[in-house]
Amino acid sequence: MYTELVRDALEEFSYNKELAGLDYSVNIGSRGLCFKLSGYNDKLPELLEHVLKETLDLEIKDDRFEIIKERLIRGWANWELKMPYLQTGYYLSWLNSDRSYLVSEYTAELPKIAVESLRQYKPQLLGQLYFELLVHGNMHKEDALRLTDMVESVLQSRPLPRTQWPIQRSLVLPPRANYLYKKTLNHPDNVNHCIDYWLYTGEKGDPLTRAHTLFLGQLMGEPAFDQLRTREQLGYVVFCGVWGFATTYGFRFLVQSEKDPLYLELKINTFIESFKQTLRDMGEKEFENHQRSLVVTQQDTEVVRKFNKFEMEVFYLRKIHAASPERAKLVVQLFAHGAIRPDVPNNTVEGGNPIIIEDVRTYNAGLVASAGPKPARDVIGYED
Repeated sequence: MYTELVRDALEEFSYNKELAGLDYSVNIGSRGLCFKLSGYNDKLPELLEHVLKETLDLEIKDDRFEIIKERLIRGWANWELKMPYLQTGYYLSWLNSDRSYLVSEYTAELPKIAVESLRQYKPQLLGQLYFELLVHGNMHKEDALRLTDMVESVLQSRPLPRTQWPIQRSLVLPPRANYLYKKTLNHPDNVNHCIDYWLYTGEKGDPLTRAHTLFLGQLMGEPAFDQLRTREQLGYVVFCGVWGFATTYGFRFLVQSEKDPLYLELKINTFIESFKQTLRDMGEKEFENHQRSLVVTQQDTEVVRKFNKFEMEVFYLRKIHAASPERAKLVVQLFAHGAIRPDVPNNTVEGGNPIIIEDVRTYNAGLVASAGPKPARDVIGYED
């Protein structure tokens, strides 16, 4: 609510800065307030200072509070009327996070917020802070450090103790995990179902995990689209590729279709089974062509150059193939409003029934959280 009021207060200023080739956003995330600024580097310090001062000095007016509150209520209510493929990733992220909330939970709380309570919350929000700056582009180290000094000078908040700094974590699916979350969509006129099929491949901070998973996306992207979209004609929305969270990495299949999610999952499983042979039959020249393409477009290039086709086959059989004792899977199935949801278990090629997520708290309590991300170099080192 507070960030929405800040954006509202900056509305008139936003038009002028767009004419000047500048852009910014103010958002709230799991770790706190997030400001993103871009544009001509000589104007960015002035822009950042203006946005921070507006955030700090915001006057919460009764009339604007009610208008923004009503706008938020309508916006969150309309969120659940979006196309299914735009919603499913949100539920997938929610089920992979150790602390996150649904739009419906925000919607339930917002009507209870009064203007006076937000005024009282403001000093709590800004009174004690820990902040990080990431500066990328046409700026020198000295310019970045001056920005840091300016942020400290404008906000003038007490430092948050290091022991209270937020740590990003993701939930880790154990080997042979097979979880399923089902939900019926609210839009009465929507006829499309959607499935989000995610396989855990490892820690995001591991270069080898990133390289293997990214390369798998390079190998499988076109064949998956050709099979699931062109030949099977499951729907216009078909995606296959890397999908990571705060600290974990994985591989994702997304399909929106008028066909039942159980049928869609069966087709995805069939494709996964068939691609094992496709990868095995792939020639060295074709494999190396894919390898060169990934080296050009992605980081971790040295890691990508070093591994061979056999190594990718082993990775596929360990992390993706249904028969692997290491594979861990989480599926989100969104059913069209009014559709009959089958009570029978999913008829998946790997055998065994999935664990249906009925109580998300119980699901979360049964999983461990990952380690937090570790910096390659302490930020203090950049001040030398």
